[in-house]
Amino acid sequence: MPEKSSKRAARSALAVTAIFLFLFLVVRSNIARADDAAALFKAKCAMCHGPDGGGDTPTGKMMKAPDLKSADVQKAPDSEFADAIT
Repeated sequence: MPEKSSKRAARSALAVTAIFLFLFLVVRSNIARADDAAALFKAKCAMCHGPDGGGDTPTGKMMKAPDLKSADVQKAPDSEFADAIT
């Protein structure tokens, strides 16, 4: 009986370790993607939309860049952004 209990405990510990490893990798991947997105925004979008997305820059005003924080922009579907970007 004790051997069965120790095998079960070992499997449980392995399962918990695997779950934590998976979650760590997912979180690390999401952080990397967020860093990539921030760098992309800074390189390609901030010149017009500004660092906060408000569009309150000389170029943004001239090109009538929308405020990316506005309710209308926030509720727009992703496809609308893809169309505007491409």
